[in-house]
Amino acid sequence: MGLPSLARSLRSDQRNSTTSTERECLWTPKKETGGSGHMDLRQTSCFMPLALVAMRELNAEGFAIYQYERGRSGAVIVCEHGLPVPRDPQESTSVARVPLHWQNREVGWLAFVFRGSTVPDNAWRAIERLAWMVESISSLFAPPQRAVDLIMNISRRQAELADLKIAERAQGFLEHPEPRAAETLALHVENVLRSRRFEAELDQLARELDDQMEERRIIAEAKALLQTRQGITEEEAYAQLRLSSRRSRRRIFEVAHKVVAEHHDTHA
Repeated sequence: MGLPSLARSLRSDQRNSTTSTERECLWTPKKETGGSGHMDLRQTSCFMPLALVAMRELNAEGFAIYQYERGRSGAVIVCEHGLPVPRDPQESTSVARVPLHWQNREVGWLAFVFRGSTVPDNAWRAIERLAWMVESISSLFAPPQRAVDLIMNISRRQAELADLKIAERAQGFLEHPEPRAAETLALHVENVLRSRRFEAELDQLARELDDQMEERRIIAEAKALLQTRQGITEEEAYAQLRLSSRRSRRRIFEVAHKVVAEHHDTHA
């Protein structure tokens, strides 16, 4: 079942009565204290499908992900579906609320709405696991301070090494003068700067990540086209791309790119 049909199957009519229940997130791993910055839960696109899958498996009536914002007293909704999460306790439904944390701070919460006056016991672990996934995925968009410090340290060491190489060569010319020493030093400086590998490696990594993102986008578009055209599931569409890849001895991306290109040519 694709996301559009999944969303339709999960949609429920709004109801008015709800009982709110809260429980601390037992699935959330321990985090280091300290740190700075701000986590923005709205930077990701995978929370909606992840929560929709959990909502279907838990037979929930609705869900919402909330985030606190700087300069605001309340929280904003990152994404939601189905029955809205009520503000005040009622009677005929229940709400499971799990906080979301980053760097030992609560940054928002995840809530699921259920029929009945109590939250099903088997729902808590699944919701806590989803909260852990939301926290972990969001943290990818907020670089840890250790990684920032490591990059700065490597860059500093590389600069110090380049400075040392140039200083040693210049000192050698002072102790043993040679003709055209200034020109030789200029070439030496150019060679030293060219040998700085760190920035080149980071640039190469950035290009590789861009390529991977583009490949995933094309593959996702091809799967969606196959799902719509043939009425199959996402898993079946991917299996079809893999089978075509093996038979043609081409990468899945190349097969997917052909599917997308043919579709665009047909509808041009």
